[in-house]
Amino acid sequence: MRVAVIAALAIVVIALGFVLFGGSSGHQYNLLFQNASQLVPDNQVLIGGQPVGSVESIELTDNNLAEVKISVEQELHEGSTAVIRATSLSGVANHYVSIEPGPDNNPPLEDDATLGLAETTTPADLDQLFNSFPDRVRRGFADFHPGPGGFLRRPWQRRQRRRQVLRSLVETGPTPSSAN
Repeated sequence: MRVAVIAALAIVVIALGFVLFGGSSGHQYNLLFQNASQLVPDNQVLIGGQPVGSVESIELTDNNLAEVKISVEQELHEGSTAVIRATSLSGVANHYVSIEPGPDNNPPLEDDATLGLAETTTPADLDQLFNSFPDRVRRGFADFHPGPGGFLRRPWQRRQRRRQVLRSLVETGPTPSSAN
């Protein structure tokens, strides 16, 4: 009788240990982005604003895309999308992956499934945007921000400078030059 109780207790302890420490702790997926946008391993993965996993690794593909491997607790379904978001406008590597899961009645994604560029969104980098403008326009933007060299003191100077910047923008055409 004692041996049976000890054996049953040992089986329960082993099963509990396997559930808590062993086996798969979630689902693995690959996300392809145009770039990693300051994302780093161990950044959070959120669904509906709630943490459900983390970024496991980030690798560069042969066609210069960022392949982000994530591990999440929740199974994803076809129609899921992913966006890299910043937690704030300041700081470095303060980003996370936000997942919008597909409908539950869609087929589930297999582990290690890949969400391609059509299902992922990379945020615009403001530095890349401003660098796409010609030097003359970038210098004009300097007058529109507070800090050293920003905001001219007299209203007539601000109006004059704004007209110069707008004229420069019109001369460059409807879209900024390519940042490539």
